[in-house]
Amino acid sequence: MDSRDLNHVKKTHGTLSLCLLILQWLVMILISCGVLTQNVLDVDQSIMGSVHQFIHPFFDRVAIGLSYLGGLPACVILLALFTSYSVFIKSSWRTELTFLWVSMIGSVVLGWSLKLLINRPRPELWPRLVQDYGASFPSGHSLYAATLATVLIWVCWKTVWRWPCVIVGVVWFVLMGMSRIYLGVHYPTDVVAGWVLGIAWVTAVYRWMCRSI
Repeated sequence: MDSRDLNHVKKTHGTLSLCLLILQWLVMILISCGVLTQNVLDVDQSIMGSVHQFIHPFFDRVAIGLSYLGGLPACVILLALFTSYSVFIKSSWRTELTFLWVSMIGSVVLGWSLKLLINRPRPELWPRLVQDYGASFPSGHSLYAATLATVLIWVCWKTVWRWPCVIVGVVWFVLMGMSRIYLGVHYPTDVVAGWVLGIAWVTAVYRWMCRSI
């Protein structure tokens, strides 16, 4: 492949990537509008009722465990451990570390800004197995899980670990989101919004930093 063909491929890939990123933000806007107008409430409650039919002590324990693992304090501890490893052992990972911190801090700011702006009450369909704080939209656990998973996928995309990281990342944020619905602390649209916002934000940060990663 000559340089012109290579440039054409890169340009096409960049255009498709940008279009996908714009689509993600449009989806996020549409979900937010649906929540504000309460047009999605009936669908949310119907899905939650279907999920609640599968309640089981084993699923309770798994969901509660995921609740502790996916919260902001656990993410801060994980970031601190990764930072220590990067600074003291793998100094060549400092660019990836910056990417991770910018992605995570931005997700927290965006997520809590939307919580304060939209201020959606949490579901009250059945007694909750865990207590959470803040408004319902978007789901913070889903947002943080999608953020970490997308960072992992982008960092490992050009390595032999690409597909294992994709599988692990997708399974992680899907399970985290489903657990929030199962526990009754979030509506499905809260979870989907967290996923979309996390993926869209990290992808935007990656495009900004892609020359150095």
